[in-house]
Amino acid sequence: MLTDEEINQIKQQLSEAIPSKENSEIENKLDDIAFTIQTEYKAIEERKKIVEMVKSLIKEKKSILDTRIIIYLTESLLHNFGFKGLNQGLSIANLFVDNWDKIYPGSDESKKSSFENMNNFSEIIQAQPLTDPQNTRAYSYFQYQLSRRVGYEKDTRDQYQNIIDEKRAEREANIANNWPTAEEYDEAEERSISKFYIEMSEDIEKCLSEIETLDKNLMAINKCSTIFSQDNYYNNITGEKTKGMKEALLDYQSFAKEILESRENTDNDTTPDSKIDKNNDKQATKVQKKIKSIHSEPIRIDIPETGSNIELSDVSDPERIEAQLWESIYNDALSQMKKIGVQQTIKQLNFKVSKSSSTRHKSYYKFIIAKICFNANKIETANKIFVELYTEIKKKNLIEWDSHFWISEVFYLRCKCLLTGEPTNDDIQTVRNLFDELCKIDVTKSIVLEDDINKKGVSIRTGETS
Repeated sequence: MLTDEEINQIKQQLSEAIPSKENSEIENKLDDIAFTIQTEYKAIEERKKIVEMVKSLIKEKKSILDTRIIIYLTESLLHNFGFKGLNQGLSIANLFVDNWDKIYPGSDESKKSSFENMNNFSEIIQAQPLTDPQNTRAYSYFQYQLSRRVGYEKDTRDQYQNIIDEKRAEREANIANNWPTAEEYDEAEERSISKFYIEMSEDIEKCLSEIETLDKNLMAINKCSTIFSQDNYYNNITGEKTKGMKEALLDYQSFAKEILESRENTDNDTTPDSKIDKNNDKQATKVQKKIKSIHSEPIRIDIPETGSNIELSDVSDPERIEAQLWESIYNDALSQMKKIGVQQTIKQLNFKVSKSSSTRHKSYYKFIIAKICFNANKIETANKIFVELYTEIKKKNLIEWDSHFWISEVFYLRCKCLLTGEPTNDDIQTVRNLFDELCKIDVTKSIVLEDDINKKGVSIRTGETS
């Protein structure tokens, strides 16, 4: 990392510099430095040395006021120091943008091209450790994805514990390619202390803040300079070209937050002032205590993981409590969607699906994903998920034993999807069939659905129109 003194020397260079277009001599020298980096520092191990090279230039009081050098420096800081290094590099980049007329190359197009290259950082970000290298083997995001493809040993057996040859052969082939197994990754994650994920999340938050500032600064230049227009390629850089880096950072931050939320205690956290949100444990304890105080014998309730503080009504009804808890998770996801968008929200929920050991929880999270899609007007996607859930409900006969708080909603929202736009005759018939089923499990919902059907000018009875 650069020291405070070295950062101050960069600031001094910027304050004393004259406009870059008026100093071709320095530009030529910086061209030589940038060319040397580009041609001689190609491998990752060589890229890591760029930090020390820039430190030497600063020590020798040589100018480094070139966007290409700073982008190379930021990449090297990321290679060497992870998200802390990336944050420092981005903060220096913001200093450069603040002094746009003083930095090199003198050509604005060349400066833009340098910032465009920041999008390539997404691949380096995805190579950062997702598990704590101080306590276990370091696995990256890419390796995590491979481990999910390898899967668990139990997945290669059928319900009678007989080996499924095709699945076993595929798994062994992937392991032979040095892909980590799901068990190996899970063990590494379990051995990673919570402090590692807390610091990761905090460092990424700082990076995202710097990126947001960088976007605003670049957009400000775009608006006030006569050489930029609203449809200029540079305008794409400020939006699209940093999107890859943002998404990679958000993926890691989502992992860190989800892992912290999923932990029921912090026994393996060595920091006394742990910042982990303990709302999950408190909420679960609160529910169990209320149930126990009403029933003479304890009732088991499947508590979902949620950090929300919700009001519990009718605590004598465990099914209603469970419904309230899952509704709070949906509301949290809805709030997240407004902040970070549909894609990132669904990524977070998909992570919960992949990490959940409960089959019921997996279905409930898929149900929430479908509701989020429906709310975001992604009707086709929502409908496909509702069809999958409906099939599962019928196949496992869940109507007979699972909670109706979500089952009736699956029936109802699937009908809403089919009634959106101009429904076909097949769609209408499917809605009629679902309506008949819904009447048997939730009369209140069926009444609402009947009104929705009538509004489309369709009769519930076959062969009639309203």
